[in-house]
Parts: sequence; structure tokens; C-alpha cells
Amino acid sequence: MHETYVSPEGPIIRVNPNEIHIADPSFYPQIYTSGTCKVNKDPSTVAGFSVPNSVAATVDHFHHRPRRGYMNPYFSKRAIVALEPEIHDRIFGLTGRFRRVAVEGGHLSLDRCISAMTADIILKRFFGQHFDYINEPNFEFPISDGKLPISVISCILDKVANFLILEKYITEKMAAILAAEKKDTSTAKSAILESLANERIPAQERSMKRLVDEGLVITIAGTETFARALSVGLFYLIQNETLITKLRAEVTAAVHPGQSPDTWTLEQLERLPFLTGCVKEALRLSFGPIVPTLLESSFKITLEMNWSRSNRREYWAGVRQKRAS
Repeated sequence: MHETYVSPEGPIIRVNPNEIHIADPSFYPQIYTSGTCKVNKDPSTVAGFSVPNSVAATVDHFHHRPRRGYMNPYFSKRAIVALEPEIHDRIFGLTGRFRRVAVEGGHLSLDRCISAMTADIILKRFFGQHFDYINEPNFEFPISDGKLPISVISCILDKVANFLILEKYITEKMAAILAAEKKDTSTAKSAILESLANERIPAQERSMKRLVDEGLVITIAGTETFARALSVGLFYLIQNETLITKLRAEVTAAVHPGQSPDTWTLEQLERLPFLTGCVKEALRLSFGPIVPTLLESSFKITLEMNWSRSNRREYWAGVRQKRAS
């Protein structure tokens, strides 16, 4: 844009009354500032989410903060470590599919199979049960594939019907847990419902619609972002034998001799520099759809839209020089 509409005044071009385009990486700290500054989202940018009661679609700054706070403990490092058995189970279910395809011949879509695996993990963690998507013949998963009655839609667009079935499942699951007695441990595995159904949270924040909206956002956002990053990272590793050999050597040296992969822990793996570099590079290359909220450091503003280019020469020139050496 700046090459077409050169601005003699500087690196900022106003696109319309609500948007500007900035071609200056050094301006980044002034835009991505602390969450202590007040900023409201533009209603038009979140209306299309169709989940108006979720954290992601909450417009008011001071309403957003407590809503996010209700869920924060369930995304802590301790909570992630507690997920290790479920993560191991789904990973090894998926690698089993890989082995069968290797023996029988054929091919798999990384995007589809990793989306299925991620969805299983998220649904089991936050709703207490998954649909075993990794064992679907073609890794059918309504969010990665896909709103009249479901029976009618299924005759026209079966993948969209599958999405509605998932939404219906989430609604029913939430209703069941809300109706259950606190002593009923069989329903105590749903993290999102336990957190949002807590009586200490205001009643208006515990409505069924709010729970459903939040559940859908967590399922969709958590599945697509992770699947994209992991698919991109695996693709580049598979294409480069030197990198994957180095990564295997680092991991093998870090775990105990003979230790089964299904017992590898986050504590063992998070300290590995090359593995950490691979993860960060996968995140950079995947261009995830969710970025931090933009806000100006000293004014109360409402934001409409933002873009952050992560592949500009100014950002990565030094990194590329180090790689070349």
C-alpha cells in the first residue's frame, strides 16, 4: 500500500476514518501496549463471530477483563501439565493412523488429522468427552469442514449439519452439568462449565447462551490456531532431513534411556533450545488468525481492524543472517 500511495508526511496512511496503515516496525511498542490501557472493540468487527456472549466478542473493555479472568486459571501452565495424559492418548491415536497408512499405502492431510486430534483434546478437557475425531475415516471434523433444521441441512450441506450437531452437543452437555448436583463427580471433568457455572460469578454471566458461545469459541479458536501452526511446522521439518535429525537427537538426549514417548513430559521438553526454536518458527510461519488487541497508549479509543506483518525484512534480517552463518 505504501509503495502505491506514498506518504510524504511519514509511514502512516489513513485508509478510512477507522483504519490506518503503518509501515514502520519501530512503531510496534506504541500500538501493542499494556492491557491496563482502556480500549473498546468495534462492534462491527465482532458481530460476524455469531457468538456475542463470548470473551472474544465482548466489546466493552471493563466487561472483557472479568470475563477473561473467569477462564484464566484453566489456561495456566499447571492446567496444561494436567492435560498430559489426554494429550498423549490423542497423539498416539493419531500416530497409529500414520503407521497404518504407511503400511497400507495412501496419504493423509496434515491439516485435517491435526485438527481432529486437537479437537479431541479440547472437547475432552473442556466438556468431559470427545467425539474420537482422529478415528474418523477422513478425519471428519465440522469446524475445519463447515447454519433450517439439521435434518434439512444435512440433505444439502452435510458438513454444515455436522457443525450444528457439535453446537447442539455443547448446549446439551452444558445443560446436563448445570443441572447436576455438585457432588456428582461424573460431570466434574468439564473445565469450562465448572468455571462459568461457579455461583460466585454473577448470574448474568452464567446464562446458557453465554456458556454455549464461550464453548464454541474455545473449541474453534483452540483447534484451528494450533492445527495450523503444527501443520506448518511439521511440513517444513519433514522437508528438511537435517533439521528433523537434529531435533530427534536433542529430544532423545533429553529423555531417560528407554523412556516411552507416552511418558515424555512438558518439563523435559520445554527446556530444549532447538525444539523451542522449531515451535516458535512454526508459530511465526503459520500466521495465526488471533493477535493481541491493539490500543494507543494514552487515549481511550475504539478499534476496528488491525494487521501485523511478521515476514517483513526489517523484523527478520538479523535472524536470516545468523541462519546463513
